[in-house]
Amino acid sequence: GDENIRRCYAMAQGKYTWVFGDDDVLAPGALHKILSLLATSEYDLLYLAAYNFPGQGPQFLPKRRLRPDVFNVTASAVRLIDLVDTHSDFMFISSVIINRSRANSVVPPDLTGYVADNIVQLTWIMPILRNLRKAMFLDAQLVGLGAHNAAGGFNAPHYYGRRSIKALDGALEPDSPLRKRLINNHLTMWAFVWLEWRWNNISKQK
Repeated sequence: GDENIRRCYAMAQGKYTWVFGDDDVLAPGALHKILSLLATSEYDLLYLAAYNFPGQGPQFLPKRRLRPDVFNVTASAVRLIDLVDTHSDFMFISSVIINRSRANSVVPPDLTGYVADNIVQLTWIMPILRNLRKAMFLDAQLVGLGAHNAAGGFNAPHYYGRRSIKALDGALEPDSPLRKRLINNHLTMWAFVWLEWRWNNISKQK
């Protein structure tokens, strides 16, 4: 899977690149809205907060929103990290659109060393964050994440621990505020969620 994602990224030709997961969906009208936003200004990175849908059957539209769409434009990478991690996770590949023209100047040309880590996308997201000029965080329920497909069954500490640290180490200095923030946010987000999932599964087996 990672090699497929790496090749998609390497072969992309447009100004903006969006590598989209095969089990995620776009809400109706999403592409038009996103293109309209990208036409208004130039962003290094656009992050779309995802909504959950069951992941099985034909129902994939979001539930009715109780508040309007939220747009945040920032030049602070730490601010963007906090916005993203409040709603989702930078590891969710379908949420991230990058400025390929900008990435060409900061992303290493050879990413094959990160293939099989299952988070190869971090190797182009992190250098852009490190050199961020302008980004947008958009919470508008335009991208759907299949909850059934993301409900567990994988080694979370391995992917969100060892392998994510490898990606961070390749792009960020050990004492980087971005690195520290990402690690702390991931611990806050995932540690108790994963422990709860493990506890529930162990209880069911008993």
